[in-house]
Amino acid sequence: MSAVVHELPARPASTVAPDRYLSRAGLAEHLDIHVKTVDRMVRQGCPSHTFGRRLRKFKLAEVDRWIEERERRTMAPSRKRPGGAQHAPGPAPRNEVVMQEQPNGTISPSRTGSAA
Repeated sequence: MSAVVHELPARPASTVAPDRYLSRAGLAEHLDIHVKTVDRMVRQGCPSHTFGRRLRKFKLAEVDRWIEERERRTMAPSRKRPGGAQHAPGPAPRNEVVMQEQPNGTISPSRTGSAA
């Protein structure tokens, strides 16, 4: 007897026209995220249009471009300084506890740095 495998139907690329306005809830549903995530995206610079004092709408094409740009920036290799120069290391951590082995074989904590 063979196992029956059920495949979910492929989700259409977009059921919303890219030039139509979406509400917060509509955008959240389309992106499969929570509405609070949409609010956080707006605070981070996601393009939106405000109608009146409180009504905020989103154009799917603009949001898609914004998301792609953010992904491109986060996936880009880090830039190095010309000539191979690297950042100088910062100051040593202050008041960090380090476990050190003592001559008698015991391990004890000791503090590094100085209290300011």
